Amino acid sequence: NNARPSLDRVASVLADTNADVIGLLERGTAKPFFGNNDLTSYLGEKLHICIILSKYPIVRLVHYLLPSPEGELAPTILATIQIASKLIDIIIVHMGNDRDDLDRKLQAETLRDIMKNIFLGYITSEPFSRDYRTLTSVATDIDPTDKDRWCEYILYKNLIHIGYARITHGSLTDTEIQMATFKIPTSEKFDDHSILVTDPSVVTEQSVLFNSK
Repeated sequence: NNARPSLDRVASVLADTNADVIGLLERGTAKPFFGNNDLTSYLGEKLHICIILSKYPIVRLVHYLLPSPEGELAPTILATIQIASKLIDIIIVHMGNDRDDLDRKLQAETLRDIMKNIFLGYITSEPFSRDYRTLTSVATDIDPTDKDRWCEYILYKNLIHIGYARITHGSLTDTEIQMATFKIPTSEKFDDHSILVTDPSVVTEQSVLFNSK
């Protein structure tokens, strides 16, 4: 975007997704060379939702600094969101740089231990490597067949997977939008969806489809 503000375009794209909960990564634009634009606050006001961007009440918010003995700090946000009578925990995280092996090992172990429902974040390791396996030992990858996600992942547990989409907006950001739809199970015994369908024309339940935009 040639360093020009694109706040309205970001808000428009996110509004088109009609997402109930939005996690933002690498959102630190409140700096002089970015014009001191606070992207998160702007989107919260524009879309009438708040940090973490959510249409549902956020009843608890915990900030973690993950173990980083060798490299840069890796912040994590854990939000508990109330949807009807259910509480859903969502983690948003950017793990440490790939060159700091010990950091990533300790961070993956910490995230594994605090993960309850949804993980949205960067796993800065090779696909299917140690840190990925640590996290997927307690959670499910939204689509392990998708080989083009770079380091951005959605993981989940104790939920029923309904849909997943990866959207490219090259003129807006160098990071793709990933979307997922889940159903909250009504009992402790439930079956997750294991059927993968990539052609929307064969989906009989139209309500589960994403916005065609």
